[in-house]
Amino acid sequence: MEAYATQNENEKVETFAVYEKDTLVGFTMINFNVFDWERAPKVARNNYCLWRFMIDQRYQGKGLGKKALNEIIKYVKTMPLGKGEKLYLSYVPGNDYAEKLYKDAGFVPNGEKDGEEIVLVLDLE
Repeated sequence: MEAYATQNENEKVETFAVYEKDTLVGFTMINFNVFDWERAPKVARNNYCLWRFMIDQRYQGKGLGKKALNEIIKYVKTMPLGKGEKLYLSYVPGNDYAEKLYKDAGFVPNGEKDGEEIVLVLDLE
């Protein structure tokens, strides 16, 4: 519903189901270039956001999140929604698993916050 509403506001959003063979194990959503969100981090302008990244609890700890994240990064580097220099995301402080996953993939803090969440950024070039 969130992706549909966002697309109806002429924003650029894509959603993906994450599968392990024939089993649905997660969901991810990217968007590009937030225009109207007043509280958006500065990095949101003209860049990609990994807006949602979820792996079902039953399938966590099996390397599926790492594989899915690598595929999303590879896809975003093709610039499917527009030319951007960075892919950013945010995570809740204390979620050590998410922090490690993202940092292992090359994301680094840029000093911004999205509400209470910590923003991490990956250079796409």
